[in-house]
Amino acid sequence: MLKYTVVVSVFLFFGVVQAVPVSVIDSGTDFNHNYFNGFLHSSGDVPGNQIDDDENGYTDDTYGWNFAENNSTQVNYDVIPSEFADYVRALDILMLLQAKVSISDQDFDWIRDKWTNEQSKVFRTNVSNTAQFSHGTHVAGISLKESNFTSEISALQIMPTVAFLPLDQVIEEPNPDTDDNDNSNDDEEIADEEFIEVFKIWAEENSDSWLKEIELLTYQQVRVANCSFGFGYMQASDLIKKLCKLNKLDCDADRVARLARHLLSIYKRPDSERLVDTNSNILFVMASGNDGLDNDVYPDEPGNYVTDNRITVASLSHDLKSLADFSNYGPTSVDVAAPGELIRSTYPQHLKGRMSGTSQAAPYVMGVAAAVLDVNSKLTASKVKQIILTTVDEKDWLKDKVLSSGVVNRARALKAAELSLTMPLDDAINEASLAVPDAADNTTRFSTNKQYDPRFTPDMMNFVSEIIQKSRPML
Repeated sequence: MLKYTVVVSVFLFFGVVQAVPVSVIDSGTDFNHNYFNGFLHSSGDVPGNQIDDDENGYTDDTYGWNFAENNSTQVNYDVIPSEFADYVRALDILMLLQAKVSISDQDFDWIRDKWTNEQSKVFRTNVSNTAQFSHGTHVAGISLKESNFTSEISALQIMPTVAFLPLDQVIEEPNPDTDDNDNSNDDEEIADEEFIEVFKIWAEENSDSWLKEIELLTYQQVRVANCSFGFGYMQASDLIKKLCKLNKLDCDADRVARLARHLLSIYKRPDSERLVDTNSNILFVMASGNDGLDNDVYPDEPGNYVTDNRITVASLSHDLKSLADFSNYGPTSVDVAAPGELIRSTYPQHLKGRMSGTSQAAPYVMGVAAAVLDVNSKLTASKVKQIILTTVDEKDWLKDKVLSSGVVNRARALKAAELSLTMPLDDAINEASLAVPDAADNTTRFSTNKQYDPRFTPDMMNFVSEIIQKSRPML
């Protein structure tokens, strides 16, 4: 029998002042961060009384639910190490270097010391853990800011809480001669069909979880849900490789590619698309993925769902003049582009710092969608999508990259929403397009090197690229 480990998922929620209820489905969100004071969407459950006051099946789900660990805890503060602020600072510096932005000698000397001292391996592991642990909080801060504080946020956690390592721990190098690294298999070869049976189990478990999460979104009367999570070709390939190693199989590149495509085809489930499509009052905003791939060719779930209430978002580079190198794209499967590189937002423990990814571009669009609904709450999810996609700043360099060929224009979208109160939507969009100019190019946020800092070593570069690729929670 093929051994496997279940991939557990975690979803996020958040809520804001008298306004549009939105939800963040992610890795957990720090409700105690002072940035969110007064902007949380409550279910009506009294927090901490261990009673299901609203009788919806979730005890103390005041501001959301942790589906990964089946409790109401979004951020476990007991696991946060005393060095957490250093890990956030390291992420900030490394993200700047990855984007070819100049940093001070003081910052570089600091990160180089952390990168090479006797605790460097544990430090790197904890920096990576910080990116995952903080992902949902960072996403929530972006969505609140871009809604202009007109939304109420709740959160669904879909990823188990990460474990930070103590700084005095020693990480042993793997021994290539141990049995754990022996790819030879004394048992009979496992056929592709047995892998596929495991894939079906995963898909069923994920579909059941997705149903419960959407039911809670509906109960909370959420209007926009941010989905900066996903599962694409690179993630599928990594899972196949882990399964092969776990079962001591020698899986060549062709077999990995074949099985990864099988896995993605099974994850492309009509029932999951239906769960999104039939909840037509909720607009689902999806991150396109951070593998630099064409989603038309290598589907990314759930961003490739074909529904009228789904927007999938690519990330711009920090100068807003091209797609970010890491961003997935797709002329039919990815709808629009938005800022997603070097975005400064909230971290747990009242901190702030930068992250890059399509995970940061999606909440930008969610915030705009919430602001549109704040102007005209009678708009359906599909009409909000129509406004956002037809009021973009069109760019020649996006014509073969995203469906709308453009970058979200927040001011124009809000103008269209305002005009839609007194005229048909198509007319409102046309009037807004005439009234509101393209947004000015933002080229002065950072001093760029236009090439990588020579002190930014290849292992640092690979480390940051992996963080951007893998910090997005999987389904």
